[in-house]
Amino acid sequence: MRRSSFGFCMNTSTIRCGDIDLEEKIRVTADAGYDGIEPWVSELDEFAARGGDLADIFHMYKGSGHFEGMKLLGPRTLKLLHVNDYPAAPPRHEIGDAQRVYPGEGIAPLRDILRDLSATGYDGMLSLELFNRDYWGKSADTVARTGLDKLTRLIESVTGD
Repeated sequence: MRRSSFGFCMNTSTIRCGDIDLEEKIRVTADAGYDGIEPWVSELDEFAARGGDLADIFHMYKGSGHFEGMKLLGPRTLKLLHVNDYPAAPPRHEIGDAQRVYPGEGIAPLRDILRDLSATGYDGMLSLELFNRDYWGKSADTVARTGLDKLTRLIESVTGD
């Protein structure tokens, strides 16, 4: 059931909690209430490498450090946005994937990014993508539910949905 004009998707890299297989990750994601799942498979890597319809907040931060390009994207050019947050330290040139945190727990201008994206008419998926090893030490159910709760609260703060 969609709670807003955005859909919520779980990237399976977020729930590398113990030794659970894809079937279990699908169950956890569905039970947590996500609208979709994004398995981390070679086809996705190939799609992204070809410049597919994918954007990632963390990679934009690591690259240019600004998000002005989001105003130029929309439903015809972007189908999936990897949503994550990042802490103030370490600095941008030192931070790595493992320091990604739940939306709202860092300093990323997530509300501005999503307002700009929403203004373009974007109605695609928001995929929670975190490689935080601290989360991998928790249960998959806890990580999935916490992630969806954080995404939901973020979108509610932006859209009022």
